[in-house]
Amino acid sequence: MRKMLCLAALLVATLSSAQEAIEDELVKAAIQFLDIDENDLLRDKVAFDEYSSDRIIAVLPVISGRYEDCDYCYDIDNHTVIWNSQTKEFYTHYVKQNAWTSDALYLSSIEIDLSFQNINNYKTAFGLTYNYGGSSRIDPYHAVYLNLYYVENKKIVEILNSFKIEESHGHTDGSCENVSFEKSKIIFFTQLHTGNRFKPISLNSITTNYRYDENCDKEIIDRTSSFSEFLTYSEADKKYIVVKEQ
Repeated sequence: MRKMLCLAALLVATLSSAQEAIEDELVKAAIQFLDIDENDLLRDKVAFDEYSSDRIIAVLPVISGRYEDCDYCYDIDNHTVIWNSQTKEFYTHYVKQNAWTSDALYLSSIEIDLSFQNINNYKTAFGLTYNYGGSSRIDPYHAVYLNLYYVENKKIVEILNSFKIEESHGHTDGSCENVSFEKSKIIFFTQLHTGNRFKPISLNSITTNYRYDENCDKEIIDRTSSFSEFLTYSEADKKYIVVKEQ
């Protein structure tokens, strides 16, 4: 049993090391392909995912503008690439200038979400979530946003931008007795749909107001509310829009 566990651990470590090597190779190739300054790449926030058996999708956030009076304040371009790990070539490239801003509310992480691949029968889609955090301990803040894209004819097209799917904020005077917090989260349900149009997405938004006990160990819920709405694709706008449930 111990030998089997050791072999399993060794296999996981080997696969992880191989994956890291592929990702490093992709980043080096992307820096040259995109002609960007390596010092402007936020390497710790680069996101990867396996798009298909031989293609990797990567999001590379690149600083495009710095603020003179603030060392941690800058604008960030979104460079998204799809790279063929076999041929070592880039299948497609997408760029959006000033996609994000990082300052008092800082961009903490970026993730690729492939759970939206089935929102169209003929186009391959993917999501991009990014997290913002606040630096205040008195007024803590955190939010998660979603972008959606599809790939067609070697082009990446954005169909949803900066849609807030999670948020938490609150106020405290430093103790556990005088605090108030609110958090909200959206749950997605892709609707069944045939044809070549983008499927509507049902949303259930849940908001919770809470505080902590005197030991800061347990959340005490004061109120919970929820409501439903839809994301539907607008042919006129060429993007998803929010429609309130009737």
